Amino acid sequence: MGEPTYRGTSGGMQFDAFYKDEWGAVNTAANTSVDVRPRSGFHKNRFTLVGTGGAAISEAEGGWTLPARNRANPNTNAGLTNKSNPVPAGESDDFIVKLAPSAEVLTQMRARAAGGSWAGEVSVTLLFAVGQEVNRHGLRSFVERAQGQHVVIHVRCNEATKPFYARVIDTAQIESLLTTALGGKVTWKLRVIAGYSFGSAGVNQVILNSLVDLTTVRRLVFYDCLYSSQYGSTAEAIKLVKSKAGPDLRTVVYKTSDGGNSFADAGKLKVVADNPGLLDRRGLIENLYHSRDFQALCVFRSLQGGVDDGVVTLPADLQARHDKMVLATASLARGTVISNKEAWSFVRGSIPAGATVFEDWAKANQKAVRAYGEKLGVASKKGTFRGILWPNLLPGWWQGEAEDVHDLVIPEVGWEYLTY
Repeated sequence: MGEPTYRGTSGGMQFDAFYKDEWGAVNTAANTSVDVRPRSGFHKNRFTLVGTGGAAISEAEGGWTLPARNRANPNTNAGLTNKSNPVPAGESDDFIVKLAPSAEVLTQMRARAAGGSWAGEVSVTLLFAVGQEVNRHGLRSFVERAQGQHVVIHVRCNEATKPFYARVIDTAQIESLLTTALGGKVTWKLRVIAGYSFGSAGVNQVILNSLVDLTTVRRLVFYDCLYSSQYGSTAEAIKLVKSKAGPDLRTVVYKTSDGGNSFADAGKLKVVADNPGLLDRRGLIENLYHSRDFQALCVFRSLQGGVDDGVVTLPADLQARHDKMVLATASLARGTVISNKEAWSFVRGSIPAGATVFEDWAKANQKAVRAYGEKLGVASKKGTFRGILWPNLLPGWWQGEAEDVHDLVIPEVGWEYLTY
């Protein structure tokens, strides 16, 4: 077998499964191109494509990985109205975006390749984030299962070097990316703009500079990143989208960590407190904030993939608690948990068959959830779940104590509003 920290390698982050529902083939020397020894024996992501040509082996992320150019660079785009994005002079505008399709998009592609025509409209999501979220957060399975035609475009902002800065694409690039990926032109509309972590800077820049058509946007989603200012005023960005999109816009805010948002007094979201009436409170998901039960579920999901894949072994006490959570989640597939009933009703209406409201599940399985939560601990403490999860890089990296309250939210609830 490989190494417990294999997910922190470049190959693990790009090509291997972080959640059991995305398990593919087991890594061997015959199907692995990079970081072969540390990844050996663990499951590749089922979306990863493996190619062999003679003695050469190649791996590629499922979906499409395509070149793009940063349109939010004030050094190279004189037309920007908001020039606060601190791109260093001489920095290249070239970068890579990733596109993930729904199953229906692939069906339409096959029909067109067989001589038919494309039927229907593609709903596009711009997801601004910072790294390998598409793979390590297990997002492709969410997009794949979404009903209808959807393409999520993952735009990675720069958090690798300082100063951090946003990368943004515009309408013309979306058109070009879709045409290249889908094998020809399609009818599409930008429906969702979403940001995770520092990706909130991309959200502000794409909106404040009107680089895309905001009139068609129906959802604006902040995954634990409602900062007052992130290379532009977030409140002003929200106001602009509301004015362009009209009453059909739904803004959703996940509040799960102290470090991921700007706060006013008493733990209130500062953007909300300083701008009365700006956000409909039905879209504020705050019940997960400081929720030990929700933290237990997120940590368990991430740790479960490592335990079942043989990456780590739990001591007896933790194993007993883990086993009870396995039973408690047996009918709770990842991608079926509704984080907040009121928000769901506000955004999407009635609860679909097969979905479960988080708090209903936590109450029904209180004994198992609370027992697991008692041993969450912190990353620096051995004999706790976090003390195994983070030092072994099971989420793909490690920075800070209890970072899962921010990092592991999307793998659990990203399915809710990422596609429209």
